[in-house]
Amino acid sequence: MLAVAGDDGSLTAGLLLAAGQGRRLGLGPKAFVQFDGETLLERAVARLRRVGVDVIVAVLPSGPDPVCLPAGLIVVRNPHPETGPL
Repeated sequence: MLAVAGDDGSLTAGLLLAAGQGRRLGLGPKAFVQFDGETLLERAVARLRRVGVDVIVAVLPSGPDPVCLPAGLIVVRNPHPETGPL
């Protein structure tokens, strides 16, 4: 997770790099793994919002999402997640 804030009252943006396939974990894409009743993506978004991040962009794997994405999330797709990080 990365969050950037301006001192002049500008919006704070957060970037979630969440396009991993989770091959070593063996449970599918890590962003969509459930933990304590929510996905890891939902947990990360909630924490960024809790600390005042205004705009959240997530890089996710290509293809259909197995869960409903958090409202207001800007999504960028990694078209070739099998090749590793962009």
